[in-house]
Order: sequence, then structure tokens, then C-alpha cells
Amino acid sequence: MGKALEIIMTGRKIPAEEADRIGLCERVAPHGKARDVAELMVQEIARFPQECMRADRRSVYSAWAKPVREGLEIEWRTSAHIMRAEGVRGAARFAEGKGRHGDFGNI
Repeated sequence: MGKALEIIMTGRKIPAEEADRIGLCERVAPHGKARDVAELMVQEIARFPQECMRADRRSVYSAWAKPVREGLEIEWRTSAHIMRAEGVRGAARFAEGKGRHGDFGNI
């Protein structure tokens, strides 16, 4: 909150490297390459099972600032049916060695 208030109250311009360091952005792109970097991120996300991705996103927004137990209950309600549809297959692929240690090249 301290950093957020300092930025809000001063209205100062935030350099890209600082925005990245303090979590204000997800990626920093070289000048003129923002679209290329964004398209690479989209392709990265698109490789994963989409129902799972959407359920994860709903869970994050729905559980934001809730107590842990309530957040976990929300995640279960938004995700249990997806686990049966996509998660079991994904867990089987993981058990076979795919997607381990952040290697998603062959998932």
C-alpha cells in the first residue's frame, strides 16, 4: 500500500523496469514490440486447457480479498466440474512427465 499511495499521491511517471519490479505489469517489452510480446503471452496461455484457464481466472477474481477458507470454497465451486472435464486428463499427462519443472514445450 505504501508504494501504491506514493505513486497515486505524487502522480509520478513509473519507468517500465520499476513497474515490472513492483508487480505493476506482467512483462516489459522493448520499444515498439509490445504487441509481439502480448501475442507471445496469448499463445503461451492458449496452449493450456481453456476451461481450466477460465475457471482459474474466475476463481482469482471471485476469491479476491476473501478469507482463505471462503476463497478455497469459491475455487471448488467454480472448478470442480472442470476438473472432471479437463483436469483428470491433464493430471495423467503430468504423471507421464509432461509439463514438469515448468517445461510446457510438449504438453
